[in-house]
Amino acid sequence: DDRALEEALRADALLSPSSYLARSIIPFTLGRSYRSAGHLARAIAAFEELVQNGSLLGDIRATLSRAFAGLAIGVSLGVATGIAMGVWQMCHYCAVVVQILFATRTLHMSENDVGLSFVGLGVGTVLASVWGRRISARVGPGPCIMLGMAIAGTGWLLCALAPENALGKWVFALMLFCFGLGAVLIFINFLALRQAVTPSPLLGRMTSSMRWLMLLPAGPGALIGGWVGEHIGLRASLALAGVGSLAVALIASRVALLRDLRELPSPQEDTVAAVGAEASSTAVLP
Repeated sequence: DDRALEEALRADALLSPSSYLARSIIPFTLGRSYRSAGHLARAIAAFEELVQNGSLLGDIRATLSRAFAGLAIGVSLGVATGIAMGVWQMCHYCAVVVQILFATRTLHMSENDVGLSFVGLGVGTVLASVWGRRISARVGPGPCIMLGMAIAGTGWLLCALAPENALGKWVFALMLFCFGLGAVLIFINFLALRQAVTPSPLLGRMTSSMRWLMLLPAGPGALIGGWVGEHIGLRASLALAGVGSLAVALIASRVALLRDLRELPSPQEDTVAAVGAEASSTAVLP
């Protein structure tokens, strides 16, 4: 009936009230839905009443602002950490493609030496898994991510300076230890942050987007590391990875959004659904 039609139009106007301000457009876009010009005139009057009700539109804006403020912060955090992680992954693969060649050709390590050195990787991973939560609670998730990047970068730089003797083999093992320690500190906080700022309905898309953003730079990083290692030297590739990782940590420390992140934000659960529910309740007019 006419009353139901007018209420439906009021609800539609809540979604895009500006589209109904141009009265000349309404007869062409909605005129066929009405049985007479009188129905159309009452609908236009309803639209005008809705738009002129400043308090109602203010409530709508406040509702949307409250609902999407958390999402905006979450998206900003996700993008900032995703970019930092992507650049760090480029540095990581720049080092990965040459580290075994460096161990065997430059440090003259045997298969047994390389295998024993990877024990350091396991030790670093286990220690970071045990103490990572305490470190994150003390310094915060954002600074903990930067700390992990700095530790991994320091390991690559030390390996680039390793002497070609028995000490160099220990330095190679130390590099793997630093990578295991730093990588775990990075990923446990990055994954926790990603889960915290993402509403449940968007977790799948956020995960796929972050994986794409993180792994896409791996290809260029590997190519750069291989080219530098072949034309300049294997030490240069490791040094480039170390300097790049430290630079990412330093730049991230200048970003207040990451530097001041001392605890995980509250999850914005079902924010989109909440927006729709609150807007629907606001749309009920007497």
